[in-house]
Amino acid sequence: MKRLNRRGFTLIEAIASFVIVSIVLTTAAILIVNSYNQSVATSRQVDAVHVGSLIRDDIAADATYATVLLWLDGAAATLTADNCDDLGSPFACTLFAYEADGIVYDAEVVVSFEAPTVESLLYKVIRFTVTVTYYGARTVIIEGMIYDV
Repeated sequence: MKRLNRRGFTLIEAIASFVIVSIVLTTAAILIVNSYNQSVATSRQVDAVHVGSLIRDDIAADATYATVLLWLDGAAATLTADNCDDLGSPFACTLFAYEADGIVYDAEVVVSFEAPTVESLLYKVIRFTVTVTYYGARTVIIEGMIYDV
C-alpha cells in the first residue's frame, strides 16, 4: 500500500491557494479604490454645489434686471473665466475665483443666460444656470434668476 506524503502541500494546492488569495486581494483593492474615489467625488460635489450657489447668489445680488437685459440684447449668453472681460458683461471676473478645499473653481465654471422669451419679458425675469464641473466630467447645475422688483 502506498503511503501519502502528509508533511506539506502539493504544487497544485500551492498554486490554487495563491490564485484564490490573489483574487481576494485584487477584489479588496478594487473595492477600496472605488470607495475612495466615490468619497472624493462626493466631497468635491459638495464643494461644487457650494461654489455654484455662491456664484448664483452673487449674480442675483449684484446685477439688475435692466442691466442684464440690455447686455443680453435679445440673445443667450455664456460667461466663463476666459471671456468675462471680453463680453463687456455687467459681472466682475471675481465670480470665477471661488476656492474650496484648495481647489480654485475658475475654468470649471460656466454661467449660461437664457435668451429672453415673451413670457420672461412679461414677468421681467432672466433665467440663468451655473454649471460647475468637478471630479472629471461630473457636473452640478445650479439655477438662478434675476428679476425686476
